[in-house]
Amino acid sequence: MDAMEANDGFERAAIRMVTAGWLTAYSVAPDGLHQLEWKREGAQNAMLLKDLGGKFGLRDGAGAAKHFHMACCRMKLPDGVDFPALDGEAREFWLRCVRDLDLENDHDGLNGMIHLVSGWLPDQPSGAE
Repeated sequence: MDAMEANDGFERAAIRMVTAGWLTAYSVAPDGLHQLEWKREGAQNAMLLKDLGGKFGLRDGAGAAKHFHMACCRMKLPDGVDFPALDGEAREFWLRCVRDLDLENDHDGLNGMIHLVSGWLPDQPSGAE
């Protein structure tokens, strides 16, 4: 994934977070940092997604979020890709979030979503670039 695709994925994920009611506002500061103004439900979802991202290494490569989504959908993963066993609650939470944000078939958007929530700090601009 090149920088343009990454930026497009970040942008789509953030816009869909606004549309889904997770964010009240989203912007990109002149220094390139994403500024996310979270609503309560969105902040809760973001914290749980951030935890999933850390637990399953979803920032470890451009395909990690896509492959995790495939695992949650019980699809065959590419050779050499494996995740620890997923509990039903984590799987259902991930699928609900992806559905809420309409990112089911948007691999760059999935990557943008996980990077945005992973870089988020409460009451501060996101560190995701």
